[in-house]
Amino acid sequence: MAFSNAFFLGLDNVYLRLLRMVLRPILMTTLTTILGLLPLALGIGEGADVQAPLARAVVGGLAGSTLITLVLIPAVYSLFHPEMKENRKMKPIECVLNHVSN
Repeated sequence: MAFSNAFFLGLDNVYLRLLRMVLRPILMTTLTTILGLLPLALGIGEGADVQAPLARAVVGGLAGSTLITLVLIPAVYSLFHPEMKENRKMKPIECVLNHVSN
């Protein structure tokens, strides 16, 4: 899906389509890493007491960055780009002409 479709579909619809495309790989990567570090973060095993703080920091960073990627960045983007809402009221050809003239 091209990003230029945002002019025709509206930002909300484009965001939902992109979320469907990227949600699974992002969550799979994050969850496998977090689950792999969980025994180390809990201090299970030999020498885990030394590595546990690092594992906890990585797990917290991954969880936080995943939330930022999926929630905060799109929300901030929609706040700073209100022209997408204006484009929903226009016909598709008007959106294209407006985009080309800018």
